[in-house]
Amino acid sequence: MMVFIATITLKAQNLERCKWVKYSQKGIALDTLSLVNGSIKIKNQPNLRAIYDVSTNQVKFNQSFTDSVLVCYQVLPFLLNKKNFKRDIAEYNDTTKFDQNPYLRFKTVEKREEIFSTPGIQKSGSLTRGLGVGNQQSVFVNSALNLQLEGQLTKDVSVLATISDQQVPFQPEGNTQQIQEFDRVFIQFRHKGGSRLTVGDVVFRNQPSQFLKYYKNVQGGLLEFDYQAFPEEKQSQAKTKVGIALSKGKFASIWINNQLREGVQGPYRLPGPNGERFIIILANSEKVYLDGKLLKRGFNFDYTIDYNNAEITFNTNVVITQFSRVRVDFEYSDRNYNRTILTASHYQDYKKFTIFGNYYESTDSRNNPVGLTLSDNDIDLLAQAGDDPNLALVSSVDSVGFIENQILYRLQDTLVNGQVFPIYRYAPDSSGVFRISFTEIGPNRGDYRLLQTTANGRVFEWVAPVNGIPQGSFTPQRVVPTPTKRKMMTVGVAYNFTKQDRVYAEMAFSERDLNRFSDLDDEDNQGRAFKVGYINQGRKFHWGKGYQWLADISLEWDEATFLPIDRFRSVEFDRDWSINVDTSQVDDLIFKGKIGIKKDKNNQFIYEYNQRLRGTQVDGWQQKLDIAKRIGPWQLTTQGFLMRNQQTLQVNAAPAPVLSSWERFKGDLGYHHRWAVLGYNYSLDKNQVTVLASDSVIATAMNFEQHQWYLRNADSARIRWSVDYSLRYDNLPQEGKLIRNLESNTVNARLNARFNQNQQLGLIMTYRTINNLRDTTSNNDLNADNIMGRIDWNGFFFERALRSELTFATSTGRELRREFVFIQVINGQGTHTWRDDNGDGIQDLNEFYLAVNFDERNYIKVFTPTDQFIRAFTNNFNYRVSLRAPYSWRKSTSAPQVFLSKFSANTSWTIVRRLTDEDIYNRFVPFSNRIADQDLLSTREVVRSTLFFNRTNPAYGLTFNFSQSRQKQLLTNGFEATNQESYGLTLRRNLGKIFNFKIEGAANNQYVRSDFLQSRNYNIISREAKPELAFQPNPGLRIIGFYRLAEKRNTFRNIETDTLENARIQEFGVEVRWNKLGNRNIVMNVRNIQIDYQGQLNNAVSYELLEALQPGTNWRWSVNWQQRLGNGLQLTLIYDGRRTANAPTAIHTGRAQITALF
Repeated sequence: MMVFIATITLKAQNLERCKWVKYSQKGIALDTLSLVNGSIKIKNQPNLRAIYDVSTNQVKFNQSFTDSVLVCYQVLPFLLNKKNFKRDIAEYNDTTKFDQNPYLRFKTVEKREEIFSTPGIQKSGSLTRGLGVGNQQSVFVNSALNLQLEGQLTKDVSVLATISDQQVPFQPEGNTQQIQEFDRVFIQFRHKGGSRLTVGDVVFRNQPSQFLKYYKNVQGGLLEFDYQAFPEEKQSQAKTKVGIALSKGKFASIWINNQLREGVQGPYRLPGPNGERFIIILANSEKVYLDGKLLKRGFNFDYTIDYNNAEITFNTNVVITQFSRVRVDFEYSDRNYNRTILTASHYQDYKKFTIFGNYYESTDSRNNPVGLTLSDNDIDLLAQAGDDPNLALVSSVDSVGFIENQILYRLQDTLVNGQVFPIYRYAPDSSGVFRISFTEIGPNRGDYRLLQTTANGRVFEWVAPVNGIPQGSFTPQRVVPTPTKRKMMTVGVAYNFTKQDRVYAEMAFSERDLNRFSDLDDEDNQGRAFKVGYINQGRKFHWGKGYQWLADISLEWDEATFLPIDRFRSVEFDRDWSINVDTSQVDDLIFKGKIGIKKDKNNQFIYEYNQRLRGTQVDGWQQKLDIAKRIGPWQLTTQGFLMRNQQTLQVNAAPAPVLSSWERFKGDLGYHHRWAVLGYNYSLDKNQVTVLASDSVIATAMNFEQHQWYLRNADSARIRWSVDYSLRYDNLPQEGKLIRNLESNTVNARLNARFNQNQQLGLIMTYRTINNLRDTTSNNDLNADNIMGRIDWNGFFFERALRSELTFATSTGRELRREFVFIQVINGQGTHTWRDDNGDGIQDLNEFYLAVNFDERNYIKVFTPTDQFIRAFTNNFNYRVSLRAPYSWRKSTSAPQVFLSKFSANTSWTIVRRLTDEDIYNRFVPFSNRIADQDLLSTREVVRSTLFFNRTNPAYGLTFNFSQSRQKQLLTNGFEATNQESYGLTLRRNLGKIFNFKIEGAANNQYVRSDFLQSRNYNIISREAKPELAFQPNPGLRIIGFYRLAEKRNTFRNIETDTLENARIQEFGVEVRWNKLGNRNIVMNVRNIQIDYQGQLNNAVSYELLEALQPGTNWRWSVNWQQRLGNGLQLTLIYDGRRTANAPTAIHTGRAQITALF
């Protein structure tokens, strides 16, 4: 970026611009374009110096003056502090807006080969179809599609399309601000008259409305019209939208305050609205609010989210405390029934009038369930359940007969204390004929519990009740989701007296049926609401220069049975009335009055009054005051809030009248110097619920008083820093009174500096202490004192020969215990293989291995989360460094410099740790090796380093590689750890023009430890060498002969045989590569592998030592043929074969793939 600006600076306008200016303490904008820094000159005042702030494009002076001065300067051809973009980033997440910024803009590229020509339409992408077959596997097919196109179909109609289908069974990670979706299809046709038709994956979102709010990711079509309703009238613009689609998910708005822990940044699990424990969030559908403020997703911003596990983790930019409030709006996968969504809207302007109507309907097809099998008995049960989901509980026992490699149960009677219980017991043999899905319903409510076994799946066992009280948490039943229907229609009108004054009215009608199988409880399905009001958006105020007066008056009524589609009020609307959101249905009447004057955000006076009546929950008022005033260098900002609400609550199991009061104040006074800003902030937030009869405080939503002092620099383009200190006292109700309970001290420091073109530093640091004033006992909690922070540093040294990038973040989080299972997938598409080592035909977890052979990659390892978390300190360390000699050394006359210029190196080091050790050194030093094994809950450490000599010289070169990886995971059955270390050396040398010699040497160490799977404990040390000689008589033919010798041994003694397993592998091979430029590429090889092995077979150690082969003589061969067929078609044929020692037949695998380029 700095190089770019420097280049532009050289091209800046050479002509000086001069202007006479008067002194101003606030600063002076000399031009509408950015100034060339260093070009500012003051002609008639030699002692006066100008200070230019590029972020505000203003000039300040080092001292005041009375007469005007002549300032001359040069400008850049643009304004640096103005946002400039080719595509608005907001448009990338919106398939409904294509007016100005469509998704795709194609750059001019040279013509390339394509399967068919489409003049006028630019396109890019490919279509791939593949087929696989083998004598040890079933036939499988795969496909991938990636197509983008844009252009004119006719003179009046254009097309825009993105079609992507990668067959990826999971969603993208939520650690970036923008999301790259794997599977997405949409096509849009646009007419120059203003109409658009979009089909495929689109987003339905509401038009401006008081009551109807929604945001839906759907698959369907959306038709839009923009037109003049009355062509003879200029002010008669109309917009109409109609859409119909199938829903991908369901909306939910969830508070997770009960999960939050002091100083713990996460992860936090997002449950479903009905308490569903494991859901999948639709990518890019979430909005996260912290204390009412919308957060931004991304590793460099506020939070990251795991969509597949519905887990959110907060970054060091925000501080999570026990008083934090987090609400998340999202869509989650809920495809129990095919859900059809219909939406329509019409907005029309006619002179000063605006009329509009909106319609939304989502209906589950009760006759077309997805993934559900409902019997007639199930449907009858749902018909009697009404709107109560607890009554929709049916048996999950399915009599399927014996199926190999599945978790099955048998039914048997068990006698306990003279009573016979029919129970289901896990049966891995042929007696298992029942497939059961268990539902967790809570401790001491079920008769089954989770059993720890090596079976590939979760196994449950029956546990006898004690004194009639169940001892388990699971039941062999399932809750059947009911098909629902939701509908809303709104109509409204607005009249604009002027451009600023408007009156409006809107009426809404809602309908919700929670169970379309049942007619019971339907009397509350329909509801109404209306809102009328007047808004003045800023009329000129004649008594104040630059001021405008504002006004907003409204009256809203919601019927008791009115239910919105999605949340239509602010996040903390109900909380500000001191009520909890519940399902009680009562009428709601709200009055709002707001008036004020405003010049800008630093100069305003706004007063607001609200009155609300909602049954016995709310009968009260609110008053709000917002004052801001700038006087010279002083800035005063105050915000006040006052609320009184009379309620009836349950107190000691009896209704009692209570008074809820809320007093909130925030005042900020800052002194703005040209170098820094010094300020003080005082805030209080006092809520209390008092029983009127006894005058005793029984609850509080928030009650604290806080003092904050801060210091930060003035706006600067190069360096920004700030530091603040907060002292806060929190009160809690005890014995009917509010007592000061906690004292917290928080220090925050931030720095973002670019020292020059080669150095950039970012720092975030937070130190927080908690002191319990009512409990003087010692507290060893991890979060009594909490430190978290992050450092980002990028640096270049020695003419950019050395480049260094460092990121280090530390905080307190949680580690989740996980389970895992292996799921069978299409042949060749997995990562693991199953080998029945004990010959019992039952899949055990210790019989799955990382597959070496392609045709054996039939399983994937899937981690399943639990609800068991352990608090831990978290470290994230990422360091990358690259080194090369300066370019000038290559042509130097100094022999040492010429020799050193042949060296280059790259190193990367990544460490992610979660530990419980409170030792300062172990907590904050990411590469500490003093941590006890039991204190290290999980770790992922990867070090890769490569040293090159003569890297770009084709004649000879040397490469040294080092890699080390360490991984440890916390599972429900204990820890699982893997450590791998590898050293490699490669020497290459050209022998004349047609021969090339290369030799590779490696030393490896693989250590695996498992607390639960004892057969997975081993330490394999290996050494190997691989020389090869290549013969290349012409550019199209290359023949390679190679030999590989490997020595491997396990240093852990086998308990059963009391031996140390070892293997000696000798491999002889020939490879032929034939390439006809642009048309054909063929690679053929054959290998003979001789293995001498000592040790036990059919276990994890033998699989690693033998590399998935057998002792004796083994053969491998393969052919890879890529053929260009012309006109954008490419054919790929792959054949693999192998024959292990003593095998009766060889194993053959063939794959064919054809790719069409668009």
